[in-house]
Amino acid sequence: MKLSRLTPVLFVVWMVFFMVANNILPVTDPVESNYALTAKEMVLSGNWLSHQIYGTYWYDKPIMLSWLIALAFKIFGIADWVVRLPSAIFGALSVAAMFQTLRTFSRRWLVGLVGSSILGTSLMFWAVAHGVITDMVLLYTPLTGLLYAFQSLHGNPSTAIVVA
Repeated sequence: MKLSRLTPVLFVVWMVFFMVANNILPVTDPVESNYALTAKEMVLSGNWLSHQIYGTYWYDKPIMLSWLIALAFKIFGIADWVVRLPSAIFGALSVAAMFQTLRTFSRRWLVGLVGSSILGTSLMFWAVAHGVITDMVLLYTPLTGLLYAFQSLHGNPSTAIVVA
């Protein structure tokens, strides 16, 4: 599967789409604040192995999102829009992967564009790409795994199955 020249462009466009107004969305939801505070404590304490909130260990959720938010905090500083950055990145990656797969199978860029746009503009997908929850990060891995597995079964089995 050859990467389309339009795929990175679409990633940037969807990244901008998912990041618009993130600077004015405060972190107020209790679930979002748990992830934000955990990542903040990771950065401030230097302990990147254990979730902590207010000095208490908190092992209820997977650590990947906290690591991504903490990494974003280290790069961009601690701010509300930075907390939402990992979800926006993985949302844009999911839409770009959908475009690439649809374009590869249909051999028409317009089919890929329409299909991936339907995914990206779906209300629930848009809301989750703006949220500080694990859903968008956890969606990307099985989505790409299924897309590459589908390609290995119906398209180019010699290379896609290695990726899947």
